[in-house]
Amino acid sequence: MVNQQDIPTDGAGESGIGDIVQSLFFSPKTPTSGGLIWGVGPVFLLPTATDAALGTEKWGFGPTVLALKQAGPWTLGGLVNHIQSFAGEDARQDVSATFVQPFMAYVTQTRTTIGLNTQLAFLFPR
Repeated sequence: MVNQQDIPTDGAGESGIGDIVQSLFFSPKTPTSGGLIWGVGPVFLLPTATDAALGTEKWGFGPTVLALKQAGPWTLGGLVNHIQSFAGEDARQDVSATFVQPFMAYVTQTRTTIGLNTQLAFLFPR
């Protein structure tokens, strides 16, 4: 669910469903000898927004990579992808965006997980 306030075209707000970004990963069955778990694959941008103000109105595709290491109660890793639009509404700006998401998690002795992640998005004008 997306809630967008102060839309530049009319200053109003809009709520609804945004675009879908779906990553698929191909990964070995077992970690590397150093304990690294990794995956690579495609990422897709699907223009599923319920309102033009909430999405790109573009179809996109690109590569995605995931790597993580589990050491005792800790999990540390990151996800990176890049999406490039290839079709969609001609009047809308093309998409060229890189997404970086480092993350870490700690599992306590009572099996409570404490996690931290951040998301960085880099948009490249075309």
